[in-house]
Amino acid sequence: MKKVILVLTILAAFQLISCDKDNEETTAPNSTRLTAASLTTLNNTNWTFNNYTKTPVDSAYEDRITLNFDTLNETFITFAGNNIVNQYSGKFKVDESAGLIIETNELASTLVGETDEENAVENTYLNNLTTSATFFEIKNNELLIYLGDPENSDTNVMVFK
Repeated sequence: MKKVILVLTILAAFQLISCDKDNEETTAPNSTRLTAASLTTLNNTNWTFNNYTKTPVDSAYEDRITLNFDTLNETFITFAGNNIVNQYSGKFKVDESAGLIIETNELASTLVGETDEENAVENTYLNNLTTSATFFEIKNNELLIYLGDPENSDTNVMVFK
């Protein structure tokens, strides 16, 4: 029953979360801002989540989450992946003035049972991807998803290889 309530709470949160982002242009030095034009480099690419830079998860969870980009058009790029236990999919709205913004009402995830720790890692990952991501760049063959201001050294970053 706890898991059912938790799953329903998570689904409700995804529906209630606003995707309002600051419309200010942010550009990190020596980085490639992913715009509609440069997003073509993500078409049909597969990434593996390694860890967070500031709040790492247990190393047992490294390299178990995937993020695969699929179709890109003028407005959206679709993605899908495997979380620790569940699968998820959705799409990013391409907005050059604000970066990529997740369309939370388009996010879908399977609801296979898991341990409390696995559940916590999955929930944190999806929450960060859908509500905290502010800036994306490819650097040294890694996809970096910033969870805040990319110019702030205290900003947590999701690192994908």
